[in-house]
Amino acid sequence: VNDANGNLTSANAVVGFVPSAISASWVDGDPNNTAGISEQVVIAGQCADGTVLQNYVPSGDYQVSALRLAPTDAEITAANSSVTPNNLEQLTIANTTTVNPNGSSEQVNVTGSASPQILNVDYDEAATLQLNFEDNNYLGQKIPSAGGLTGSFGISHYTAMNNTPALTDSCGAFSYIGQDVLWATNPEVTLTAKNAIDGVTEFADIDGYWQHSTVSMETEFLGNTYTENTSNANNSVMTENSLTTAQETNLLGVDGQRSYQVSGQRIRYIKTSTPDVPFDANLDLEIPAAAFVDANGIGIKTNASDPTYLPVEFLGITGSELRYGRLKAESTYGSELEDLPWRAQLEVFSGGGEWQYNADDNCSVLTQDAVTIDGINEFDVNNNPPRYTLEIGGKNSGAETSLFGFDGISQVDAIAGIFTLPFVAPGDQNIGSLDIEVDLTSQAPYLRWDWNDDADGTFVDADGDGIDDSLDLNLPVTTITFGRFRGNDRIIYKRER
Repeated sequence: VNDANGNLTSANAVVGFVPSAISASWVDGDPNNTAGISEQVVIAGQCADGTVLQNYVPSGDYQVSALRLAPTDAEITAANSSVTPNNLEQLTIANTTTVNPNGSSEQVNVTGSASPQILNVDYDEAATLQLNFEDNNYLGQKIPSAGGLTGSFGISHYTAMNNTPALTDSCGAFSYIGQDVLWATNPEVTLTAKNAIDGVTEFADIDGYWQHSTVSMETEFLGNTYTENTSNANNSVMTENSLTTAQETNLLGVDGQRSYQVSGQRIRYIKTSTPDVPFDANLDLEIPAAAFVDANGIGIKTNASDPTYLPVEFLGITGSELRYGRLKAESTYGSELEDLPWRAQLEVFSGGGEWQYNADDNCSVLTQDAVTIDGINEFDVNNNPPRYTLEIGGKNSGAETSLFGFDGISQVDAIAGIFTLPFVAPGDQNIGSLDIEVDLTSQAPYLRWDWNDDADGTFVDADGDGIDDSLDLNLPVTTITFGRFRGNDRIIYKRER
């Protein structure tokens, strides 16, 4: 350098080189984080061509802003217009400074830190964020952000809260062993999405972000297990799942919760060949843990520290009295001049080898498909001939009968524990009998009984209907006979002296 006189001289000057921009990255390299677990970002300087500067040490004086990319404020308020999104979330940078997503930037000062390039990030909600960092004072210069750092924060686990389900009697004041038992109140599980510090993640239940599927849940419900706590011979329980569904409720809120009902799953106490006295249901239900594992593989825990996902248990479900029943029919006879009713009686086991008439049954039904009269499965034979014909000694007597009042009717209902089929009197000297068979294979199978007395106590259920195969499918054949008299009540007998 020449001075004013043209002489060669020298001078010193300090030249500062600053990064073109700063970038941020996740220390562990994984942008998928768990809400409630402290994560770390590392700040680096970049040249204009994006090359990372090896000797850049941040000032520690940052300006930090955050965008919540999903769910957006609009999505949150559309789900619940009464909430303020920032009131439901907490984003903390470097352990001390709160930054509101979608809000203004905040100054974060860690100038006294031994590692100012490392910043802790804590977020407690289920959302995707974009973080932007600027260095406020690197060699007196403000270094802008090279671009936002994106990271997702997912839930840690769910907790479960159960309702109090209740059974209901399937037949008035009771249910039969072997009969499908219905629900007065379905089992319901309320799931609450939680973060790693067991706080509720309210954003998790917004449509499009909730990760549970009722389709997969219904498949897992098929594995529900029911255990009866009463000790008796008929305390095993099976399920009938043709109508089983998962009903999702509690959709509104932005409260991190949704509820699921086990709907349409009917239970059936397996009927063995050993009768029991009536008992009250006292059931436990266990829903497998897999039923409530979401699309991300996250399930139910009591708290974040539980090592495994848990099933859901309902204990002591009540609401129905179980009775061991059977249908008993007897042959009947009378004058051909009077209508003659055939009756089958509902009975329940009452202990000590005794059966008692079950007057409480007003629910059991037999259709004409289950009742064969004179080889015919038809009740309305007046309009759908042929009519029933009477036989004498295995030969057609020429006399006919039908059912009174059964025009257009194809089933008979139990009334106070009795099935009644009223046969019309065939008329003077039109006598004979006909057979009546009742098949309980598909109708009221819970009324089957071992009439042949050939059960050996070994339970076999080859067809999977929950009824011991040793219990007879058919009642013993009964006969109705016109033309047999029991005599006159007024007959006086004289004894010779």
